[in-house]
Amino acid sequence: MTNEKVKWVLVSVAVLLSASMIAVLAIGSNGADNEDKAHGLPGEAERNYCTPESRGADMCIALYDPVCGWHEDGSSETYSNSCVACSEEKVLFWTEGECSQ
Repeated sequence: MTNEKVKWVLVSVAVLLSASMIAVLAIGSNGADNEDKAHGLPGEAERNYCTPESRGADMCIALYDPVCGWHEDGSSETYSNSCVACSEEKVLFWTEGECSQ
């Protein structure tokens, strides 16, 4: 086999391996999202994580804009707004609207 043919084969193999790895990573990330939904948890795109800044509010406005606060154990609770939800240490993230449970 000539050097040019060897180079062509090596490049082709590298491209196929790269495409395969990208496909596996994409399937893996969707799989995790699907697994969360199967356990009643919202998908990653729906989650709004509480930040240190949002946890440090001295007071929250008295506005009813309900959110569902999700806890470490997978349970959830409806809060009047995201500020109130994130003021609770047990809330990891929140989603729009009241909890369905």
